[in-house]
Amino acid sequence: MSIGQQIYFAIELFAPELAHRERFCRRMTRVLTDFGSAPLVARQIATVLADALPSQCADYHLEMAHLITFHPPLSALLDTDQQAARAMHFYMTYFLDITALPSGQEMRYAVN
Repeated sequence: MSIGQQIYFAIELFAPELAHRERFCRRMTRVLTDFGSAPLVARQIATVLADALPSQCADYHLEMAHLITFHPPLSALLDTDQQAARAMHFYMTYFLDITALPSGQEMRYAVN
């Protein structure tokens, strides 16, 4: 499974309840460290993401894309770890590719 797919499925685990949030953090940390990120930075990234994702959301993947591009605390962490930044790039590529796939009679796109 590609790093983009692994991050995608980690986000699928996210829910605002504490038990689910912790499971998401463990999974995201493991995915990033397996890709070569420093363990401490990987855990910090996972925590920043879990804290920043809203409690009620229609699409956590769209929120994740927004955080990757516009969330200063996450950007600061990604600036310190090249592997984590590459992993997020691969996630964004994977996410945008699957959202552009045909859905029924019309095409779906994640970005207007």
